[in-house]
Amino acid sequence: MQNHEVLIERGPGWHRVVLDAAASQNKLSPRIVDALRDALRGCEADPVARALIIEGSGGHFSSGMDLEAAVTGHAVKGSGGQRFLELLRHMTEANVVVISVVDGKASGGGVGLAAASDYVIATLRSVFSLPEILWGLVPCLIAPFLIRRIGFQACQRMTLTTLPIDAEAALACGLVDTLADDALPKLLQRLRMVAPEGIGRAKRYLGRLGAIDDATLDGALDELETILASPDVVQRLTEFAHSRRYPWEVVTARGLADDGARAGGADMSRAWLFPGQGTQRRGMGAQLFDLFPGLVAKADQILGYSIRELCVEDPDDRLSTTEYCQPALFVVNALMFLERRRREPWPAFLAGHSLGEFSALFAAGCFDFETGLRIVLCRARCMAPASNGAMLAVIGPDLEQLLGVIDELGLMGLDVANYNLPTQTVLAGPDASIAALDAVLVKRELARTVYLHVGGAFHSRYAVEAATRFRDMLRDFELADPKRPTVSSVTGAVYRPGTVREVLETQIVRPVRWVDTMQFLRDRGVTEAFQIGPGRVLDGLWERFEPAAGVLPGRPGQLAMQ
Repeated sequence: MQNHEVLIERGPGWHRVVLDAAASQNKLSPRIVDALRDALRGCEADPVARALIIEGSGGHFSSGMDLEAAVTGHAVKGSGGQRFLELLRHMTEANVVVISVVDGKASGGGVGLAAASDYVIATLRSVFSLPEILWGLVPCLIAPFLIRRIGFQACQRMTLTTLPIDAEAALACGLVDTLADDALPKLLQRLRMVAPEGIGRAKRYLGRLGAIDDATLDGALDELETILASPDVVQRLTEFAHSRRYPWEVVTARGLADDGARAGGADMSRAWLFPGQGTQRRGMGAQLFDLFPGLVAKADQILGYSIRELCVEDPDDRLSTTEYCQPALFVVNALMFLERRRREPWPAFLAGHSLGEFSALFAAGCFDFETGLRIVLCRARCMAPASNGAMLAVIGPDLEQLLGVIDELGLMGLDVANYNLPTQTVLAGPDASIAALDAVLVKRELARTVYLHVGGAFHSRYAVEAATRFRDMLRDFELADPKRPTVSSVTGAVYRPGTVREVLETQIVRPVRWVDTMQFLRDRGVTEAFQIGPGRVLDGLWERFEPAAGVLPGRPGQLAMQ
């Protein structure tokens, strides 16, 4: 062992170095770079060694350069950057075969390690990317080695698009040599038959044929030093160093919203709808967590447990409880939004159903991912203890017919909680009142009814205590106005400036006006709406909605709260 960030192992004819700084995704800190240089020298000094194997731990090969070092000026001449460049050059000239085994993500300098290796083995989980220009950087130090390995055009494409490529694409362009599971033992066995001096001689000769001259490498250092003198670049790197948020994850929707506002191009016929509690399911988000490791790690830190395990495995049926369900849905909705935004232009409007409204506001730039998750966690903890009352979905009669039955039975303790369709209403109230209404509706065959699996009579007068607790907690958070048109399901209209806090403070005790929300969107020319979250509940409501079918009426008393 060289240090706690790198593990060294020796075998018959080979040395192995494992980057073991999983918390930083094996970023190439000065300590790791020095350890790699020492490991390479040690391997060369071993008379029986033919190969140095480089691997990464924790599902990552390497996330690349140490941005903290770049911010403080340690990535230029005479320090970290120069040592890294010297490492890459040494790898191409060493008298042993350098083999990189990439299992997981390789970004920036991690791609450089692969490019400078003599042989690269990858798995189907491998992903390669050059995100540098997202910060205003250029992959100066690795470009000479990458061009030599995959050619100018492929290097330019990776650099300018910043798009990650999978293992098969990397194999096709020459960055990867094989995806075979048994490639490493076979190669090591073959190398044991090679004459000790043959490897060094061959590499030095072939290196002269495809030489990278000193002037090119000096120019790379000069270019990096010039770029790091830019205040804008330093600011971006500083923000990343403090937040650990990767630009390519588009972590703050505030930034997304700003970009969209500047760029325009929204599809005015579309809306994105974010679902709320009740749409959760085991397995949700399974395809998303690997796309946004920084956000997943931040969520784990805030929640104190694995969000991936909760969503994918749902141990002890936790997703059925408010305290676990609400943060999980917020995370999955947010990641689905970020992934969708990579592929598609902005819609004309955003909207969210109940809890989903927080996801819509995140997408609209009212708060960043971390803030949004903390807010939703507070909301869940406020609502979880509210075990009084029940909620019943009534499907069939229109609202006026349903209110007539309620009046007839004298059940004035019931509130309209969700008005989802003209023929689908959710009521909230005391258990006895809900049970009495349910019995009559079923007996008279007036409706199909479904009890909602929630922790209390939410979106009604019976959630006042939870709303009061949440209002007090919400004071600790800063809330910006939406930067994209966002329809509130509390009001059925677009948020006006300065109203986000007021709406969220009272949301828990006010009905979800989803019919009003869909009518508003229809009136503004929206013809397509897509659910951004698990399932298709909101897609189904949109497909069945008939425009101008009626909105939630103002009604005396608490039945339809204003």
